[in-house]
Amino acid sequence: MVQYRMYWTLQSYYKYPKDKIDEIVSTIVASTVFEIEEREILLQALEDFHFLNIDFVDAYIASWLQEKNLDSIFTLNKKDFKRIPGLSIVDLG
Repeated sequence: MVQYRMYWTLQSYYKYPKDKIDEIVSTIVASTVFEIEEREILLQALEDFHFLNIDFVDAYIASWLQEKNLDSIFTLNKKDFKRIPGLSIVDLG
């Protein structure tokens, strides 16, 4: 949850652009100075956030699903999730 708050704070409060947020969060997550749970999931989420042009939270959810060997998601948010290779969307409406 700290990662979500950090991303949200940099974007909403400080009005940092996406590239700057990506740089800051990537540096912190990649650092061995901090003990970070799910480091690999976060690094994949940051990569998807940057290269697939999707919301960070959606990138994190997709990375978590893939880490758990899950390949589908129930969602109304098709826009971001359809950009993620290997993830199928179960249509809710």
